[in-house]
Amino acid sequence: MKTAIAALSLSVATFALPTGAMAADLDPPIVTTGPAGGLYMAARAGASWAEETDFNVGALGIASVENDYDPGFLGILAVGYDFANGFRGELELSYSKYDIDTHSASLIGGGVTPFPSSQSFGDAESFAVMASAYYDIDLGGIDPFIGGGLGWGRVEADGFGVSPLIGTLPGGVALDDSDSGLAYHITAGLSFDITDSLKAEVGYRYQGINADLASVTGASRSFDLTSHNAFVGLRVGF
Repeated sequence: MKTAIAALSLSVATFALPTGAMAADLDPPIVTTGPAGGLYMAARAGASWAEETDFNVGALGIASVENDYDPGFLGILAVGYDFANGFRGELELSYSKYDIDTHSASLIGGGVTPFPSSQSFGDAESFAVMASAYYDIDLGGIDPFIGGGLGWGRVEADGFGVSPLIGTLPGGVALDDSDSGLAYHITAGLSFDITDSLKAEVGYRYQGINADLASVTGASRSFDLTSHNAFVGLRVGF
Protein backbone atom coordinates (compact mmCIF):
# COMPACT_ATOMS: atom_id res chain seq x y z
CA MET A 1 0.00 0.00 0.00
CA LYS A 2 2.79 2.43 0.91
CA THR A 3 4.51 1.64 -2.37
CA ALA A 4 1.37 2.50 -4.34
CA ILE A 5 0.94 5.85 -2.52
CA ALA A 6 4.57 6.79 -3.16
CA ALA A 7 4.23 5.96 -6.84
CA LEU A 8 1.07 8.08 -7.10
CA SER A 9 2.74 11.07 -5.39
CA LEU A 10 5.71 10.85 -7.74
CA SER A 11 3.40 10.82 -10.75
CA VAL A 12 1.51 13.91 -9.53
CA ALA A 13 4.75 15.81 -8.87
CA THR A 14 6.14 14.87 -12.27
CA PHE A 15 2.96 16.16 -13.97
CA ALA A 16 2.86 19.40 -11.92
CA LEU A 17 6.42 20.50 -12.70
CA PRO A 18 6.02 21.15 -16.44
CA THR A 19 2.52 22.55 -15.90
CA GLY A 20 3.87 25.18 -13.46
CA ALA A 21 6.72 26.05 -15.82
CA MET A 22 4.25 26.41 -18.69
CA ALA A 23 2.05 28.71 -16.61
CA ALA A 24 5.06 30.86 -15.79
CA ASP A 25 5.82 31.12 -19.51
CA LEU A 26 2.27 32.36 -20.17
CA ASP A 27 2.43 35.17 -17.59
CA PRO A 28 2.68 38.62 -19.26
CA PRO A 29 6.15 40.20 -19.02
CA ILE A 30 6.63 43.05 -16.58
CA VAL A 31 7.41 46.27 -18.45
CA THR A 32 9.26 49.00 -16.58
CA THR A 33 8.61 52.56 -17.75
CA GLY A 34 9.73 56.00 -16.62
CA PRO A 35 7.58 58.25 -14.44
CA ALA A 36 4.38 59.38 -16.18
CA GLY A 37 3.01 62.86 -15.64
CA GLY A 38 3.76 65.15 -12.75
CA LEU A 39 5.30 68.56 -12.18
CA TYR A 40 7.70 70.06 -14.73
CA MET A 41 9.41 73.30 -15.67
CA ALA A 42 9.88 74.65 -19.20
CA ALA A 43 12.05 77.26 -20.90
CA ARG A 44 11.42 78.40 -24.49
CA ALA A 45 13.06 80.98 -26.73
CA GLY A 46 12.88 81.97 -30.35
CA ALA A 47 12.46 84.54 -33.10
CA SER A 48 9.40 86.78 -33.17
CA TRP A 49 7.81 88.82 -35.96
CA ALA A 50 5.43 91.56 -34.80
CA GLU A 51 2.60 92.63 -37.06
CA GLU A 52 2.19 96.30 -38.01
CA THR A 53 0.75 98.72 -35.46
CA ASP A 54 -0.39 102.33 -35.73
CA PHE A 55 -1.21 105.25 -33.44
CA ASN A 56 -3.09 108.54 -33.72
CA VAL A 57 -1.40 111.92 -33.83
CA GLY A 58 -4.10 114.35 -34.99
CA ALA A 59 -1.72 117.32 -35.00
CA LEU A 60 1.23 118.78 -36.89
CA GLY A 61 -0.47 117.77 -40.14
CA ILE A 62 -0.24 114.05 -39.28
CA ALA A 63 -3.35 111.92 -38.85
CA SER A 64 -1.67 108.67 -37.78
CA VAL A 65 1.63 106.79 -37.93
CA GLU A 66 2.10 103.16 -39.02
CA ASN A 67 4.95 101.19 -37.46
CA ASP A 68 6.92 98.33 -39.02
CA TYR A 69 9.26 96.27 -36.84
CA ASP A 70 12.51 94.37 -37.23
CA PRO A 71 12.39 90.69 -36.21
CA GLY A 72 12.44 90.42 -32.42
CA PHE A 73 12.85 87.94 -29.60
CA LEU A 74 10.45 85.85 -27.51
CA GLY A 75 11.38 84.23 -24.19
CA ILE A 76 9.13 82.07 -21.99
CA LEU A 77 9.52 80.51 -18.54
CA ALA A 78 6.77 78.18 -17.34
CA VAL A 79 5.86 75.74 -14.58
CA GLY A 80 3.39 73.04 -15.49
CA TYR A 81 1.70 69.80 -14.52
CA ASP A 82 1.32 66.78 -16.81
CA PHE A 83 -1.85 64.85 -15.98
CA ALA A 84 -0.54 61.76 -17.85
CA ASN A 85 -3.74 61.51 -19.93
CA GLY A 86 -2.62 63.76 -22.77
CA PHE A 87 -3.47 67.02 -21.01
CA ARG A 88 -1.06 69.50 -19.45
CA GLY A 89 -1.56 72.81 -17.67
CA GLU A 90 0.98 75.64 -17.38
CA LEU A 91 1.46 79.03 -15.76
CA GLU A 92 3.93 81.07 -17.82
CA LEU A 93 5.76 84.38 -17.95
CA SER A 94 6.75 85.68 -21.40
CA TYR A 95 8.77 88.62 -22.67
CA SER A 96 9.32 89.99 -26.17
CA LYS A 97 11.02 93.01 -27.72
CA TYR A 98 11.05 94.59 -31.19
CA ASP A 99 13.05 97.49 -32.61
CA ILE A 100 11.38 99.83 -35.07
CA ASP A 101 12.27 99.32 -38.73
CA THR A 102 10.28 102.15 -40.35
CA HIS A 103 7.47 104.63 -39.65
CA SER A 104 4.96 105.87 -42.23
CA ALA A 105 2.93 109.02 -41.53
CA SER A 106 -0.60 109.35 -42.95
CA LEU A 107 -1.20 113.06 -43.54
CA ILE A 108 -4.41 114.84 -42.54
CA GLY A 109 -4.82 116.27 -46.05
CA GLY A 110 -4.21 112.87 -47.66
CA GLY A 111 -1.14 110.99 -48.72
CA VAL A 112 1.54 109.04 -46.88
CA THR A 113 5.08 110.08 -45.98
CA PRO A 114 7.41 107.10 -45.40
CA PHE A 115 10.43 107.40 -43.14
CA PRO A 116 13.34 105.02 -43.86
CA SER A 117 15.04 102.93 -41.20
CA SER A 118 17.85 105.46 -40.85
CA GLN A 119 15.34 108.12 -39.78
CA SER A 120 12.94 105.98 -37.68
CA PHE A 121 13.52 104.98 -34.09
CA GLY A 122 11.83 103.43 -31.05
CA ASP A 123 11.15 99.96 -29.69
CA ALA A 124 8.20 97.97 -28.34
CA GLU A 125 8.29 95.56 -25.40
CA SER A 126 5.66 93.19 -24.08
CA PHE A 127 5.27 91.23 -20.85
CA ALA A 128 2.58 88.61 -20.23
CA VAL A 129 1.44 86.20 -17.53
CA MET A 130 -0.83 83.48 -18.88
CA ALA A 131 -2.48 80.22 -17.84
CA SER A 132 -2.28 77.67 -20.64
CA ALA A 133 -3.70 74.24 -21.48
CA TYR A 134 -2.07 71.77 -23.89
CA TYR A 135 -2.95 68.40 -25.37
CA ASP A 136 -0.19 65.94 -26.36
CA ILE A 137 -0.70 63.21 -28.96
CA ASP A 138 1.42 60.23 -27.86
CA LEU A 139 3.19 58.75 -30.90
CA GLY A 140 5.99 57.08 -28.98
CA GLY A 141 8.73 59.64 -28.58
CA ILE A 142 7.94 62.32 -31.19
CA ASP A 143 4.65 63.78 -30.01
CA PRO A 144 2.62 66.63 -31.57
CA PHE A 145 0.98 69.08 -29.17
CA ILE A 146 -1.49 71.94 -29.43
CA GLY A 147 -2.70 74.45 -26.87
CA GLY A 148 -3.63 77.97 -25.97
CA GLY A 149 -3.70 80.40 -23.09
CA LEU A 150 -5.22 83.55 -21.63
CA GLY A 151 -3.97 86.07 -19.12
CA TRP A 152 -2.69 89.57 -18.50
CA GLY A 153 -0.17 91.46 -20.61
CA ARG A 154 1.51 94.83 -20.85
CA VAL A 155 2.73 96.70 -23.94
CA GLU A 156 5.32 99.49 -23.79
CA ALA A 157 6.05 101.71 -26.81
CA ASP A 158 9.33 103.47 -26.04
CA GLY A 159 10.35 106.60 -27.91
CA PHE A 160 8.58 106.08 -31.24
CA GLY A 161 9.69 108.92 -33.46
CA VAL A 162 11.61 110.19 -36.46
CA SER A 163 14.67 112.34 -37.02
CA PRO A 164 13.81 116.08 -37.05
CA LEU A 165 13.22 118.26 -40.08
CA ILE A 166 12.41 115.54 -42.61
CA GLY A 167 10.81 117.29 -45.58
CA THR A 168 8.09 119.59 -44.27
CA LEU A 169 7.38 117.49 -41.15
CA PRO A 170 8.91 118.15 -37.73
CA GLY A 171 10.72 115.30 -36.04
CA GLY A 172 11.01 114.04 -32.50
CA VAL A 173 9.23 111.50 -30.30
CA ALA A 174 5.54 111.05 -31.11
CA LEU A 175 4.65 108.05 -28.90
CA ASP A 176 5.98 107.03 -25.48
CA ASP A 177 3.26 105.21 -23.57
CA SER A 178 2.27 101.85 -22.07
CA ASP A 179 -0.95 99.99 -21.26
CA SER A 180 -2.16 96.62 -19.98
CA GLY A 181 -4.86 94.32 -21.30
CA LEU A 182 -5.87 90.81 -22.29
CA ALA A 183 -3.04 88.52 -23.40
CA TYR A 184 -3.59 85.33 -25.38
CA HIS A 185 -1.79 82.74 -27.48
CA ILE A 186 -2.37 79.72 -29.70
CA THR A 187 0.56 77.29 -29.89
CA ALA A 188 1.39 74.08 -31.76
CA GLY A 189 4.54 72.02 -32.03
CA LEU A 190 6.42 68.75 -31.56
CA SER A 191 8.13 67.35 -28.47
CA PHE A 192 11.00 64.85 -28.49
CA ASP A 193 11.93 62.46 -25.66
CA ILE A 194 15.55 62.88 -24.60
CA THR A 195 15.26 60.98 -21.30
CA ASP A 196 12.32 59.86 -19.15
CA SER A 197 12.22 63.31 -17.55
CA LEU A 198 13.60 65.60 -20.28
CA LYS A 199 11.86 66.64 -23.51
CA ALA A 200 12.88 69.03 -26.29
CA GLU A 201 10.34 71.14 -28.18
CA VAL A 202 10.02 73.00 -31.47
CA GLY A 203 6.90 75.00 -32.23
CA TYR A 204 4.94 77.96 -33.54
CA ARG A 205 2.96 80.49 -31.49
CA TYR A 206 0.58 83.28 -32.41
CA GLN A 207 0.45 85.75 -29.52
CA GLY A 208 -1.40 88.99 -28.87
CA ILE A 209 -1.81 91.64 -26.17
CA ASN A 210 -4.63 94.19 -26.26
CA ALA A 211 -3.68 97.77 -25.39
CA ASP A 212 -4.71 101.39 -25.99
CA LEU A 213 -1.89 103.93 -26.27
CA ALA A 214 -1.92 107.74 -26.50
CA SER A 215 0.56 109.78 -28.53
CA VAL A 216 2.28 112.91 -27.18
CA THR A 217 -0.68 114.96 -28.46
CA GLY A 218 -3.06 112.97 -26.22
CA ALA A 219 -4.78 111.19 -29.11
CA SER A 220 -5.54 107.59 -28.11
CA ARG A 221 -5.98 104.50 -30.27
CA SER A 222 -6.05 100.72 -30.05
CA PHE A 223 -2.48 99.41 -30.11
CA ASP A 224 -2.88 95.62 -30.09
CA LEU A 225 0.57 94.01 -30.35
CA THR A 226 0.31 90.67 -32.18
CA SER A 227 3.15 88.45 -33.32
CA HIS A 228 4.16 85.23 -35.07
CA ASN A 229 6.80 83.22 -33.22
CA ALA A 230 9.05 80.22 -33.92
CA PHE A 231 10.62 78.69 -30.80
CA VAL A 232 12.65 75.84 -29.35
CA GLY A 233 12.41 74.72 -25.74
CA LEU A 234 13.10 72.18 -23.01
CA ARG A 235 10.74 70.59 -20.47
CA VAL A 236 12.24 69.05 -17.32
CA GLY A 237 10.06 66.76 -15.20
CA PHE A 238 10.39 66.17 -11.45
